[in-house]
Amino acid sequence: ERRIQVIPIVNNDGVVQGYKTWFEVFGSESLKNKQELNIPVVIMAGGKGKRLEPLTKIIPKPLIPVGEKTMIEQVIESFRHYGVKKFFVTVNYKGELIESYFKSISKDYEIEFIRENDFLGTAGSLYYLKQKINTDFIVSNCDIVLHVDYFEVYNYHVENKSLVTSITSIKHVEIPYGVVEIEEGGSIKHIIEKPEYTFQINTGVYVLSSEVFKYINEEVYLDMPVLLARLLENGEKVLAFPINERDYMDFGQWEEYKRNLRILGE
Repeated sequence: ERRIQVIPIVNNDGVVQGYKTWFEVFGSESLKNKQELNIPVVIMAGGKGKRLEPLTKIIPKPLIPVGEKTMIEQVIESFRHYGVKKFFVTVNYKGELIESYFKSISKDYEIEFIRENDFLGTAGSLYYLKQKINTDFIVSNCDIVLHVDYFEVYNYHVENKSLVTSITSIKHVEIPYGVVEIEEGGSIKHIIEKPEYTFQINTGVYVLSSEVFKYINEEVYLDMPVLLARLLENGEKVLAFPINERDYMDFGQWEEYKRNLRILGE
């Protein structure tokens, strides 16, 4: 009723010990009796994938295998579960290889490639879509797979009249050292022994209103955090939708790529 997404788990003293997300508990039921998510998805696939070198010197990052499919097909598959049929893919680095691959496979969805004239960052290529999209839409990096109820995310976005809803992941970080806080002059203020912190991190997946295009007026380099900062400066509503860190899979760097492959194999 209130769309509470994260429920804390506490001990007898009321101290938080962990949490459960709505999707973790009820996600398997969420796809039943739902209509198709009838909005397009834009996948940013134009980067050089430097974090996965030297493999990406030969193969563009979106075509790196993840299980029995390519990385970008895993992303597409995660949206196909919700009935998404229309995909725009922005390409630049080795874009002709990506386009050739999709021409060679059978698919039950429509895909349109958007060629960048230069490297435009994680939001700059949205400039090319101003005349192609007039509804809400989703933007995703090509190396991120989320286990999230996209119906729930979209409803949250619409009901709150948000211009942009960023899907965030709750991340727990343990520092294995004593952290020293220093005052001016070099005096130790205090020492925190092996502190633990909880953050919400950006996953690289967003729901956007088409109204956002009025803030993208040039064919110039633009990263999504800069665009979001621009929206906030202008008083626009930008919301976060948190998910469990176990529901966030990043294949864009070697350690995470290998870890997530192990998870998929379990």
